[in-house]
Amino acid sequence: MFASGVPGYASEVSAALWLIGADSCPGGWMVALEFADHSTALERWDTAHLGAVTRRSSVAAAVIDIPIGLTSRGPRACDLEARRLLGRPGGSSVFPAPLRPMLAATNYQQAQRIRRGIEGKGCSRQAFGIQAKVAEVDDLVRHHKAGKLHEGHPELVFRTVAGMAQPPASKHTREGRSARWRSLRAEFPYLEQLDPEPPSSADRLDAFACLWTARRIVAGTARWVPAQADQLDPELQVPMRIWF
Repeated sequence: MFASGVPGYASEVSAALWLIGADSCPGGWMVALEFADHSTALERWDTAHLGAVTRRSSVAAAVIDIPIGLTSRGPRACDLEARRLLGRPGGSSVFPAPLRPMLAATNYQQAQRIRRGIEGKGCSRQAFGIQAKVAEVDDLVRHHKAGKLHEGHPELVFRTVAGMAQPPASKHTREGRSARWRSLRAEFPYLEQLDPEPPSSADRLDAFACLWTARRIVAGTARWVPAQADQLDPELQVPMRIWF
């Protein structure tokens, strides 16, 4: 089932929404939904709609592939641990979260100057590419106390669900997307209804990977990094964890 371009369409006509998995995509979020009757849908939402729906009483957990919680200086412990677990080259998929002062930047050059002024080094364009979404989610957490929102990372999911020491080949290759599709097919038998001709787009696969993590959170079987001690965002006072 795939409803595109109509925010909230499936959630208005199906049973009560239960779980959400969301991956950042151009123009918003690719969102995999699971309802109380175990039906599913795939939609595109903007951040405001994601925040509003997540606050519904029927929603048990929402997992998104974007940093939640930032430092003012230095790396987040969860990012370092996620890179260690994924090894090379998989660890490169964990982009460094922006420092909180960098959210004031309106362009890449400003972000570079801010980070160099704090740490003596710049940031990659890929890392800057997620900064606008990070700021939107940061605003959700700040103003709406979005306690059901959890940070996830699809590559940790694919490494776990497939029982691999390393994640599959890059999701930017057909081989990599096919391997991820097969892993998810074992967990979501109805995936063929969504995409009968694999491999799917990386955004769709990553949204379902986040939905798999949301399932594990409500079941009490999810893991997170860093496993030893929580690192708190000093401003928002939320733990910086990556769940899988």
